[in-house]
Order: sequence, then structure tokens, then C-alpha cells
Amino acid sequence: MKGCREIEYVEFNRYIFKRLTDKETIWIISHYDKKLEEYYNRPIFINKS
Repeated sequence: MKGCREIEYVEFNRYIFKRLTDKETIWIISHYDKKLEEYYNRPIFINKS
């Protein structure tokens, strides 16, 4: 898996990704969703108008 703060995507090795269980895949997706929510809920992104 590759991830970077400066890019808009996460890249997985397709051979490894195929071996993940459904539970592992769901965990990865929910983890990244949570982290994105935390990132965009920072005060710098919240409109104070």
C-alpha cells in the first residue's frame, strides 16, 4: 500500500489486495474514511462566517 498526504488516492498492490478478506477490506475503507473526516474537520477547513 502506498499513501501520501500530497496525493488524492491510495494505491494497493493488486496481488496483496486480492488476498485481503472482506473484513480487512472494510476495515481499511472505514479507517481511511475516518481519517479523511478528521482531516477535513480541522479548524482551517471550517467556515467561520
